[in-house]
Amino acid sequence: MADPFLQTPTNKFTALWKTYSKNLNVSLVILSASFVFLCVALILLFPDKTAALSGYPQKIMAQYFSRFMIYTVCLLTFAMIVLTLTPFGRIRLGADDEKPQFSRFSWFCMLFGAGIGTGILFWGVAEPLFYIQGNPFLEQANVLPSTVEAAKISQRLTFFHWGLHGWAIYSFVGLCLAYFAFRRQLPFTISTSLYPLIGRHIYGPIGIGIDLISIISTVFGLAVTLGLGSSQMAGGLAYLFG
Repeated sequence: MADPFLQTPTNKFTALWKTYSKNLNVSLVILSASFVFLCVALILLFPDKTAALSGYPQKIMAQYFSRFMIYTVCLLTFAMIVLTLTPFGRIRLGADDEKPQFSRFSWFCMLFGAGIGTGILFWGVAEPLFYIQGNPFLEQANVLPSTVEAAKISQRLTFFHWGLHGWAIYSFVGLCLAYFAFRRQLPFTISTSLYPLIGRHIYGPIGIGIDLISIISTVFGLAVTLGLGSSQMAGGLAYLFG
């Protein structure tokens, strides 16, 4: 077979498309793209109503699911530490004779450059300054905002988001994807990580539903991160040049 990179642009595109589309789930692509475009259209058409409704889901999560979220993240952190310190941590995420494609230093640079660069650059400073002015834990502890005790509590929340707990979430998702994709040779999707629970259903409507939720969550999560970064740059330019 001819090298696709040595062919004409048209043949090259066709060869690459065949390579990358053989495992493409067309239904999932259409559903996820349609939902995202619909949401974007509604936001552009009704910006005021969108702004009014955007905080409602956050209030519901904070009111009814905050305890669940905290316990889940703590459990993930404990699980990742156990996996690291036990023989399970020595399982190779690939074939037994495979070697890592990148060095540890390269992975470290990629994680900070592409993974959390914008987020930690903005929120690493903004979060403690935001929390010191008011958060639910200050009210529970009867601590006044903008005090030394308020600063300590704001740092606890910031470390919860950007410390071991945050990395545990990243590591857990990456570990699930890598193990089942490279070790078990299953599709590189979020639903694949549930193979021990739902088995062959990862290839049916249940798997499509799981992947649809994961795609939508990822797209809008990235939109928030990029939006915060853009807001930060715009604020800096406005401060410097008016």
